[in-house]
Amino acid sequence: MTAKVTEEEAQGVPHHMIDCLGLEENAYNRNKYFKEASEALRQIEEKKKAAIVVGGTNYYIETLLFNLKKLTERDSSSDSESE
Repeated sequence: MTAKVTEEEAQGVPHHMIDCLGLEENAYNRNKYFKEASEALRQIEEKKKAAIVVGGTNYYIETLLFNLKKLTERDSSSDSESE
C-alpha cells in the first residue's frame, strides 16, 4: 500500500483496515470490503465516535456508502470460491 499515514501523521487517531490484506490475498472484492468495513464502522459507532471514510477506490467506498447490493459476475464467483 502506498501513501499510507505514518504514526506521526495519525497523531493518535485510530485508523482501521490498513495493512489488512496479505500479498497472497487474491480473492478480495467489494463484498468482502463491505462486510469488513461495515463491522469496523459498527465498532466505531458503538464507542460513540465519528468515522471518516477515506482512501482507496470509489468502487469500494461507494459500495459501503450507498449499500450497493448489486453484484458483478466476478464478485459473485469470487465470493463463492473463497467462502
